[in-house]
Amino acid sequence: MEEFEKDMSQNNNERNLVKILKDLSIELQMKIEVFSFGWIIQLSKAGVDKFIFGYNFDLNSSASQMIASDKSATSEILKQNNVPVVEHILFVHPNRLKYINNENGNWEQMLSFLDRNKKIVCKSNNGTGGNNVHIVDSIQSLERISTKLFEKSSSICLSQFYEIETEYRLIIIKDKVHLCYKKSIPTLHGDGTKTVDELIKNSVSKIDFKNIDIDENIFDKVLGTNETLKLNWKNNLSKGAIPKVISSNSHIYSELVEIALNAKKSIGMEFASIDIIKTNNELKVLEINSGVMIENFLTHYPNEYPKIKEIYKSAVIEMFK
Repeated sequence: MEEFEKDMSQNNNERNLVKILKDLSIELQMKIEVFSFGWIIQLSKAGVDKFIFGYNFDLNSSASQMIASDKSATSEILKQNNVPVVEHILFVHPNRLKYINNENGNWEQMLSFLDRNKKIVCKSNNGTGGNNVHIVDSIQSLERISTKLFEKSSSICLSQFYEIETEYRLIIIKDKVHLCYKKSIPTLHGDGTKTVDELIKNSVSKIDFKNIDIDENIFDKVLGTNETLKLNWKNNLSKGAIPKVISSNSHIYSELVEIALNAKKSIGMEFASIDIIKTNNELKVLEINSGVMIENFLTHYPNEYPKIKEIYKSAVIEMFK
């Protein structure tokens, strides 16, 4: 699990979520026990025990959590329910083809998908955090990347590549949106004299460039006057994207909320974060996350700690209803 690997690089007990739950246990008069280096938390009250595993609260059914963690399953169900979604086509490991009666294998269908779309995304079917996600635009890269992913995953998926104008995330509990923000990819603006490396070093914004998947060959390039360069194509906060809260007064807010609530309802979620992309002036659900992680958001907005605490407080209260 990607979140587990990330958090194990530091002490899990230092996670904002652990701190918040310890505060809430006092406020809500609950007993709290922490296991597995802070990765599993048990809350108890009036003889009732509830668990948080990683960032997954004991609010969603096991089936809905499994669907959310499966990109292909999520896209199929959302499509069936007329929710606009980025389609993810499933391909299982060659050793498991016999279990789905696929006698022709994956390769012909994968090549056909690449031929139709020319530029596609190849990713692990259950990956998170923007890891194991690759752009593919040739037969050679498709073979190389899919082979590499099958070494780690029992299934992968292909999707059409979209030029993402903006990516949004909405945090939902039951039928209420508690937080909506967009993710902006760090962008450099050239002046005709400085190299990419110099522009990065002179940047005054709080960007953690070490987490950005940037092509090393581009550091010596001089950006022309008014030329812009996006430092990544992934909109993950863990990869350097910067969050900005979207107000309920925004013109796009109500449309985002409608799509997110329909997506949540389609797979039976109660507590989720939903990622929606805007591409070609259309909104499409990219993925649904059953693990609601707001750590990276707090890194950019530490003063929003009380608001994030209230979100998790609402989730804890719902768990015990």
